[in-house]
Amino acid sequence: MTIEEQIQKADIVETEVEHDELDDIDKVRDDLQSTKQMLALELRNKEAMERENKKLLVAIKIQLQFILGISYIILKYVTNTP
Repeated sequence: MTIEEQIQKADIVETEVEHDELDDIDKVRDDLQSTKQMLALELRNKEAMERENKKLLVAIKIQLQFILGISYIILKYVTNTP
């Protein structure tokens, strides 16, 4: 094999390696983009869940106040009856 043929063969192998490396880079980039999208979705879900939890806590506090009010009325009625 002549030196020129060896150089051409080396160039072909180098090009194939570069192509494989570019494919690997593209795959990593795609994986990172996918991960970024999944994390963004998880963050939106977490924020929505936190908002829902706050609403539920407010509803619970309102119900507790109602129960305490009713309990007070009942206690007052029971203690005031002869």
